[in-house]
Amino acid sequence: MKQFLRKLTAFAVLQLVVVAFVLSYGQPDKENHYLFSIVDKIDLLEEPSEKERLIVVGGSSVAFGIDSQMISNQLEREPINVGVHGGLGLRFYLKLVEPRVQSGDLIVLAPEYNLMSGSIEADIRSVFALFERYPELRPLMNNDSSFSNLKDNLDKNWLWAAHIWTKRAYSRIWNSDTDSGRVKLYDRRNFSAKGDFLGHLNRKPNRKPGDQFIKFREHKADESIELINEFASKCQAKGATVAMIFPPMMERVYSEFESDVEGLAEYYRDQLNLPILNTWEESVFLDEMFFDSPMHLTKHGRKLHSERIAMRLFQFEMGTSQQPAEPETVLR
Repeated sequence: MKQFLRKLTAFAVLQLVVVAFVLSYGQPDKENHYLFSIVDKIDLLEEPSEKERLIVVGGSSVAFGIDSQMISNQLEREPINVGVHGGLGLRFYLKLVEPRVQSGDLIVLAPEYNLMSGSIEADIRSVFALFERYPELRPLMNNDSSFSNLKDNLDKNWLWAAHIWTKRAYSRIWNSDTDSGRVKLYDRRNFSAKGDFLGHLNRKPNRKPGDQFIKFREHKADESIELINEFASKCQAKGATVAMIFPPMMERVYSEFESDVEGLAEYYRDQLNLPILNTWEESVFLDEMFFDSPMHLTKHGRKLHSERIAMRLFQFEMGTSQQPAEPETVLR
């Protein structure tokens, strides 16, 4: 019996050591985590500006694919790129921006196709990653449904959360020397002072950037359109201007989901109470212009996309063309 108790005590002590190790080294990297760039973007939105502002809103396609400084230079506006991660959902971004809108702002919405077609709430892993680091953003997650889902998910899949913490702890121990002083790709420090993501511009792209699924269903698109129209109405009441552009899309993805893309674009033009400044065709790019995701443009793709947007916004501001003509070259 004594021998059994000694073994049980040794086992319990070992487990406590493991738990202490995981709790100590597995805590989330709050300061430089990619998602924590949201804090910087909130600061940008709340800073006073002598010039009228250009605010570009969307997920990671906006973060990776927009040179807001270059665009704003042509418009003589102060740029703010609010893009971070589409997994946070459409509602998150609109609730983040709307209270901080100022008179004279030009707000350009560029939601990814999944956000356009009904992904209005945050996915569970994005909620978990954000809530670990910045629980103060809970009010942006709607009526607590995302956090209720998070609690339910953790109740059922607590091993998944434990795995995340354990993996993080061991990664920090084994990679402490090799990662010292090196900024990883998805890092808060890779954003510019105006919110553009720059970390990928001089890195070699992944030539197999994954798949994208686009499905047009009217009742799901209606959910997103209702949110956008409500957001635009509130912003316009504050003296701001709201417009939309179509997000970048791989040629391969368009070929696979042609009817869904065209149906969704046409439905948006019919139902949205704000101007759409470009055509979806202008935002289709060759597959090699994407970095590591079907929504993340490379340096060249980013430049081309930003030039096209700058032209459309200039036309819009000057009142020369609210319904853009078809571009001479769709794919380059």
